[in-house]
Amino acid sequence: MDTKEDFEFLHAYVAEKFNPYDEGEYIVIQTLSKSIRLRALHRGFDYRAAKSFCELENLGSDYNHYSLRIVYQGKLHHVDFDGAPTIKSREQDWKVAADYLQVHYDRNLDGEIEVCNCSYPVFWALKTYINQHGEGTDKLIPVTCLIDDHGREIDNCPNCNARLVEEEEEDEDIWDEAPEPCKGCKYYSDNYVMACAVYPYGPDEDICPDWAG
Repeated sequence: MDTKEDFEFLHAYVAEKFNPYDEGEYIVIQTLSKSIRLRALHRGFDYRAAKSFCELENLGSDYNHYSLRIVYQGKLHHVDFDGAPTIKSREQDWKVAADYLQVHYDRNLDGEIEVCNCSYPVFWALKTYINQHGEGTDKLIPVTCLIDDHGREIDNCPNCNARLVEEEEEDEDIWDEAPEPCKGCKYYSDNYVMACAVYPYGPDEDICPDWAG
């Protein structure tokens, strides 16, 4: 049985939001947006119409900013004064894997999606680290969550290289519990279990013969 929502798709401005973008199509997007999905307000192949729409939106809004892009080689690109593609846009139509979306919207599960300033979505997952005393510490870490790249632990945004994890906070936790001869050693700090594989309880001497910076 047809519902009121089904008939909405008879309107082009509703249906076109769900159609894939075509090569050479102009897209007006809301930039600096914290939305998981790309917010496209206008799309079409007429450069002048798209440019005019973008300018009017910016004139009528004090809080949001809108920009014009073109689909070139499958990616969004900035345009020049003639409407030709120039450099690739930081904003893209990111495709988030369904499992990560489900966890994001399910409040009973640990983990959520946050959007980087460049528009790239990052999933923050809860991970347990074991210290040298066998005690577990839960910590949120960023991982990729796109359909074609997911589950990869990252420290920087893959799109704009912005730092996602503060190194100073990590190092303070590690060195507080490190044995004195281990402090500053890469074999200790690079180990996720926060213990040295050679000397799990610290070296017998005050100076470790295998210490390396």
